Amino acid sequence: MTTVELPSRRDWREVLVATPGSEVQATWLGELDYLLTPENVALRRTTTRRDVLAHVESGGIDLAVLSADTAGNRGLRTLEMVRSITPELPCILVTADTSASTLQRALELQAYSVFREPVDSKQLATLLMKILRQQLS
Repeated sequence: MTTVELPSRRDWREVLVATPGSEVQATWLGELDYLLTPENVALRRTTTRRDVLAHVESGGIDLAVLSADTAGNRGLRTLEMVRSITPELPCILVTADTSASTLQRALELQAYSVFREPVDSKQLATLLMKILRQQLS
């Protein structure tokens, strides 16, 4: 009998994508998934802060993309909580609110980058791959 060895799940990189429930079917998420799958990057989607924190605590996440509500608060608060668990995890904030106060708070929380909605999935995929390649070197 011949055994076929499937690639280890660890050969794949995992990006946690947290979005409000209303955005779970957002076009940019599908496009991002399409762009990253050939690069062996899997998106792990969640819609609740509790799930984000559980995934971060369990490990195995290489990067987090945190989508904020319209006021930016949900994403910033989630970023703050992620930082309390794992300060070194690269995090990207996606928000419609790119006011000076939101950007300043994201900087204080050491967000790797802030993307304004609507998201350009190609630019985001390029940045994610850059970060993941830096982690490997």
